[in-house]
Amino acid sequence: MNLINKTTKWLKKKKDEQGFTLIEMLVVLFLCSIVGLPAFYQWQQQVKRLQLIDAARQTAEFIYSNLMEGIYLNQHRIMSVSSTLTSWNLKVANVDTLQKISQFSGDKFDGIELKHASRQSIHLYGKQGTSSPFQIALSNQSDQISVIVSSTGRVRSCSKQALAGVPKC
Repeated sequence: MNLINKTTKWLKKKKDEQGFTLIEMLVVLFLCSIVGLPAFYQWQQQVKRLQLIDAARQTAEFIYSNLMEGIYLNQHRIMSVSSTLTSWNLKVANVDTLQKISQFSGDKFDGIELKHASRQSIHLYGKQGTSSPFQIALSNQSDQISVIVSSTGRVRSCSKQALAGVPKC
């Protein structure tokens, strides 16, 4: 009987204490936000780096596929680079007919700009499998990646800083 009385008193005592105060909840939320703020900033920077890497890879793939298609079809092609403050694009045309073959626009990459292009028009010599050597530098707030094409038609990308999957220049 004595054990039952102690148990009921304990239950009544716990029943009165039903949770946390508003101040306690606000203090915990404030501390969690202070701890999570640097992690959120690092996550945003990583997302920007990955977007830049993706843009550089798609640009290199566009150049390489046009170079290889020109070799396959024995076509002499010319790629023109145009850039404004808000957008940039690459256009490939047949030299003989001046017919546009394909176009790659940087509009789909938000926040990524064409920082530098070593040439405004690049020849892709299909019969020889070579090209005019050139370099395109893409950048955003976090970093810069260069897409380089050698005179032998080798397409590669590099960065001044070590990025995941992108070698240093």
